[in-house]
Amino acid sequence: MTPHEIRTTLHAQMQRVAEACQGWTVVICSADNEITAIASLLVQDCCLASRSIADLLAVLPSDVEKVVVICDDDLPDGGVVELMRQLREARPTATCRFLAYLPRTMTQPRLEQLLASGCDALCSRSSSGKGTVLGALVQAIQGQQSVDGVFRLQLKRSHRGDEHTMLKASEQELIQLLARGHKAPQIAALKQRRCDTIRRQLSALYRKTGVRDQRGLLAWALAHGVIRPLDLEPQSRPEGSHQPHAAAVGSTHRNHAGDH
Repeated sequence: MTPHEIRTTLHAQMQRVAEACQGWTVVICSADNEITAIASLLVQDCCLASRSIADLLAVLPSDVEKVVVICDDDLPDGGVVELMRQLREARPTATCRFLAYLPRTMTQPRLEQLLASGCDALCSRSSSGKGTVLGALVQAIQGQQSVDGVFRLQLKRSHRGDEHTMLKASEQELIQLLARGHKAPQIAALKQRRCDTIRRQLSALYRKTGVRDQRGLLAWALAHGVIRPLDLEPQSRPEGSHQPHAAAVGSTHRNHAGDH
């Protein structure tokens, strides 16, 4: 396509997005300035931008009725799954839609986990500039789940079982708390449960996932996309896993800029 054709196509899609967004609060949740800039330019109705889940919950009006969130999976206080869980809990009466803007290197288990958790749209950064993100945003607002072609091909090649999707939301949350370094007594206090109840839930998770202990459970969760390497506290990181240094993460973001 020529530059003129691209501009014409994008202009028409931006008008379509503006019409679809009427009545919706459109927000960005990403610590990546590049994502914030792109979303702000393409979606004129974006009214809020936050760099973490906590920031978003702090600025989002309590009486919001319909909200669509453009986000990535590299938030400092959790990924897309945690963002969806916290926002739905904090705004239980609101209709929430989520568009995840992801690197094309996103692992297949994580893509499956995002879909199973109810993410409305998975968009690849490598498709930026083709109108894919705008089209996915309209579909998300209309309640239609969409997956970028790059990711769709990746998922089609999969012959994995769906064993990781058998986890309940409460079980996923328990694993995420373990990944952050919380012990059973701390989790019991946070969830206002008895400590022996938490230990029984952990034992049930070990049996369900076929592991022997907490270390094995975290390794399983990493392999199946339930948690991200960034979710792991140093003291709870299973053997063989590696948490990227902050500088390396920044370098990864910069490298993705070449996709646009």
